[in-house]
Amino acid sequence: MKDKKTRISGSKIVTLLLVAVFLVYFIHQMISIFMPLTTGTAVYYEAFDGINTTGTIVRNETLLASDAQGVKYFVVGDGEKVSKDGVIADIYETQEQAQKRTDLKNLEKQIESISEVQAYNNTSAIDLDLLNGKIDEALLSLMTSCRNGVYTDSEVKTQELLKLLNRKKIAIGEEADFSAALASLKSSYESLKASAPVAKNSIKSTLSGYFVSTADGYEEVLTAQNILSLTPEKMAALEPGEVSQHIVGKIVSDYTWYVACTVPLEKSAAFKVGDTVKLRTTLKSATEITSTVAAINLGSDSDALMVFACQNMNGDLATVRTLPLTIVTGEYEGLRVSNQAVRVVGGKTGVYVISGMQAKFVEIEIIRTVGEFTLCKPNEDSSASGLRLYDEVIEKGRNIYDGKIIR
Repeated sequence: MKDKKTRISGSKIVTLLLVAVFLVYFIHQMISIFMPLTTGTAVYYEAFDGINTTGTIVRNETLLASDAQGVKYFVVGDGEKVSKDGVIADIYETQEQAQKRTDLKNLEKQIESISEVQAYNNTSAIDLDLLNGKIDEALLSLMTSCRNGVYTDSEVKTQELLKLLNRKKIAIGEEADFSAALASLKSSYESLKASAPVAKNSIKSTLSGYFVSTADGYEEVLTAQNILSLTPEKMAALEPGEVSQHIVGKIVSDYTWYVACTVPLEKSAAFKVGDTVKLRTTLKSATEITSTVAAINLGSDSDALMVFACQNMNGDLATVRTLPLTIVTGEYEGLRVSNQAVRVVGGKTGVYVISGMQAKFVEIEIIRTVGEFTLCKPNEDSSASGLRLYDEVIEKGRNIYDGKIIR
């Protein structure tokens, strides 16, 4: 009797084990069937390697001085181009007179902005999503400038934001006609213009170039002549000179200018004088600067001062002294896929793409891994098998195999 009970108990255990195995298999199959796939698109992508550092800009800068007494109204803004003998600022007797010129300028900008908005009278042609994106971008740009204490272009950015907001009013039907507002602004402008004061004097530029309304004292300390011979230690020891109270700004010429930066000695060994090098910056107007290595000056420690000669100057570059940048050492381009999508099947590296209703395994040639993504060589031969631009790539999914029905 005892043996019979033991056999029965053992039989139950076997049955339970079989049921458990079946349940695990069933659940696994259900997950494989019903678990949604995660896919991504193979897109074109550019990446680069480089040396992150801080660059100091050295320019041909001519200080402008004036003993004129009175209130200055700058006709030219920071970073704007001015010609030789061009008026930079008008001098007025009182602050009130100068303020009238400011008010006139503001009215001019408002009239120009609303006139431009009025030209967009075809509401059906306005892409509201695109417009909202531009509004977000303009607002973020204005907030970033204010947060960083950069107020020189805040007025321009404010006007751009207002212009976009007015365009949205037209697009959503809140405002269809700005004629009345435009007429009122023009009337105010003409009235103010009739009583506008005459400047008693003016300040003119001694040469052509970009105008900057401030001086930092490095204009005569950092020059195109001495930068080529400075070492990291000498560069770090430089102190700004005293700026006279009569200085009203400076003119930056658009001739050859330089970027100097300290880099580890072993990294500077990869370059030689005369090399053409790309510099990546955070400036929107100069995200990439083509330069030539002008000097590599070794220091007493483990650093070197690299000096890059550049040609193309603009308003943003004329107003900054230092900026973060990357000295590009290598550039790569290809199709970008998630690292999770890359698999090894039968000793071959590739990804599964969705072709019609099936999963299809295609081999890839890996160029580089960039963070969470893999850069692959695109298949340029349409007749051959391989990863193509805009292929839908399977990133996650269970029990994926070549030829599996996906949809």
